[in-house]
Amino acid sequence: MTPKEVSEIVNSIFTDGYDINGVTIQSESPVVAHILNEEGSTRIDFGSNNPKAVIKRFITFYAYIEEIYLGKDKGSIKLRNFPDINFTYETGVSILSFLEAQFSENSEMKDLIEEKYSCSRDKKIAESCLQYAEQWATIVSRSGGFADTRECDEKRLKSECYKFVIDNVKRDAKEKRFGFGIGMYLLIFILIPTICKFIVYKLLEKYFD
Repeated sequence: MTPKEVSEIVNSIFTDGYDINGVTIQSESPVVAHILNEEGSTRIDFGSNNPKAVIKRFITFYAYIEEIYLGKDKGSIKLRNFPDINFTYETGVSILSFLEAQFSENSEMKDLIEEKYSCSRDKKIAESCLQYAEQWATIVSRSGGFADTRECDEKRLKSECYKFVIDNVKRDAKEKRFGFGIGMYLLIFILIPTICKFIVYKLLEKYFD
């Protein structure tokens, strides 16, 4: 790779994003990364200004990269509000690979949403929460995050899923302007969190049975 090619990649990360196997990496400038090397292992900590991976599937969502660990024969990627994604150098890693196995259509959850929410706006919010929660659960399931969970693990996973879903749904609400003034305040700080918590906890019940 030539210096010019490196420059073009770096510039693209700070503008429209750089595509790696269907995942677009973007970041705001400046990025301060702490790189530590100990006994042949390298850890890259991105601090508070995390680069984000923009993943487009049925929906578009954002996963923020907090840390990359490169050991002697394996490594891991730490995403905000996700368990670590581990990989070996033989197989490599692609975030999209954790999305290849899609869950069957969750008719039970969709029926529950239909029964519980009569307002069309509330149904749309609940359906959006379900989509993001299913994508989160797909990645975690494929990476083995639900294996042998204890009560403390269940609480942590529920919290991580909730934070991931609510960040994305709130972003959607602000971009689509579902309300103004006091209406937007109630939507962002009361309605969305309430619906999000219900959907996330109901969806994850089957993974902890």
